[in-house]
Amino acid sequence: MTQRKWAEAEQVWRSLQGQVDPQIWHYNLGVILAQRGQRAQAAVEFEKALQFREPERTIWQALRQLRAHEARAAYAVLFKDQAVEPLRLSWLPATLNGQVADTLQAVRQALEGWRRAWMAQAVDAYLAAYAPDFRPASGLSHQAWVAQRRVRVTRPKFIDIQLSDITIEPLTQTRVATTFRQHYRSDRIADVVTKRLVWEKRGDGWVIVKEVILQ
Repeated sequence: MTQRKWAEAEQVWRSLQGQVDPQIWHYNLGVILAQRGQRAQAAVEFEKALQFREPERTIWQALRQLRAHEARAAYAVLFKDQAVEPLRLSWLPATLNGQVADTLQAVRQALEGWRRAWMAQAVDAYLAAYAPDFRPASGLSHQAWVAQRRVRVTRPKFIDIQLSDITIEPLTQTRVATTFRQHYRSDRIADVVTKRLVWEKRGDGWVIVKEVILQ
């Protein structure tokens, strides 16, 4: 992978802290940092990973590989004609904690319900996806926003909405953000925007408390 891709991988992986096995989280972060050339920081992450249970063997092997690679790189500086092979480390499989996985699945289902209700122009179901105290970014009161949305959802002859590039990011135990590309088409207008919805756990379900168009 390119350095840009490794940088993106680091950003995504760091966002998963607390959601996957801590030993695997530290180890895989170390792998990413090593591939980005940050070997001292990678060693720190490997050592942190060793504080947890198995698989210490794989982690120890990675740590030895890393230090050996640093030594060869140091020799290469002294002896210009000595090539240093790329660093290759094993990746450990990671799974989401059960509770987090359930939360992400529930939010994904809520997002899909919001999309389907909007597309079906089922305005009551669409509005039910939002918190009773939801306020739009425009500053409208909730009551004014509801009146506006009732018109805009029901007026078109048809609405088609597709979502792509969906990411789901836990913010707290009761708040989750979804970011996606929204492809909207009706008999009146067609556009594509990047949107972010923040969902909050209310009772047994998830409702939208914030909606922002990013671009």
